[in-house]
Amino acid sequence: MAKGKAERLYAEKLKAIRPFSSKLKQIDLRKKLSPAEKGKITKAFAEFEALTVRPTKVYRPRKKSRLKLAQKFSGHESSIFDVAFIHTPDPSVKVDIKDDRIILRSKHVTEIDLSFNMKNLVNNPEKEIARVLALEPNAKQFVLRTGQYLYNGGLSRKSVPREAEFLMLKYGDKETNNFFGNWLFGVRAVKFTEKTEADKFRKEFIEKRKINKLIKQNQRRQRVRKYGSK
Repeated sequence: MAKGKAERLYAEKLKAIRPFSSKLKQIDLRKKLSPAEKGKITKAFAEFEALTVRPTKVYRPRKKSRLKLAQKFSGHESSIFDVAFIHTPDPSVKVDIKDDRIILRSKHVTEIDLSFNMKNLVNNPEKEIARVLALEPNAKQFVLRTGQYLYNGGLSRKSVPREAEFLMLKYGDKETNNFFGNWLFGVRAVKFTEKTEADKFRKEFIEKRKINKLIKQNQRRQRVRKYGSK
């Protein structure tokens, strides 16, 4: 890649993500970019792409504590951004935080983030799952939160323990990186006001699963191209 073209590419990436980061606004494009600045732009833009590959709402809370919680909820890997890119197909959704729980409210659907106590989940999964589900007794559906992604397209209250325990048995080796304690963070409780919205919600999550699969396949292809098949 020609030197001038490479510099323009860095500038384009920075301009796309700078509105969401005060740290990146400190980089002066009128001056020659240093290797450190180029590295910061590359890393931040890669995270931005991963976070916005699905429809998102940009959430700008005033309190840092709320921002930190929202970024954790959304799967941010760093603190480079001053916003949280919250995954939702509805850009008009309202974001609220109550008792350290993220709540997404739209006209017909309310989604509530419920987190496991990881120590309790490992020691007594049945009791911990029951405790979390009891926090929202009126929720009709639940979605398992696995890392920054949602695992399924909606489970009944009775199905959550079975699905969660299946994953825990499959990924129960603490000596491996895919140990469930590293990514099985909780559930998202879902409340509907109309049946049509419930049907729409299920369809959306089926599409999300397809998108997540494509993302992972693309990431594997990129690793193979960069490092080889071994």
